Amino acid sequence: MGWKAAQKLIHQWKILRGDNVMIIRGKDRDETGTIKRVIRSQTRVIVEGKNLVKKHIKQGQGHQVGIFTVEAPLYVSCLNC
Repeated sequence: MGWKAAQKLIHQWKILRGDNVMIIRGKDRDETGTIKRVIRSQTRVIVEGKNLVKKHIKQGQGHQVGIFTVEAPLYVSCLNC
């Protein structure tokens, strides 16, 4: 599928922030969660409390140094959207 065809599908999404979704792949398989953010340009969503990864932050002006746990985006495979 080319980019133009994919772009048409993306604009027809019925997925919105606040919807409940079930994760069917990965380490959080068979769990449900609420969509926190939709990233249509990358065909991804961020689900609240799922797909957690560790981020290492170096010291700089205005922020703390350390290891933080953040939610990473999940790829959306929308079958009937």
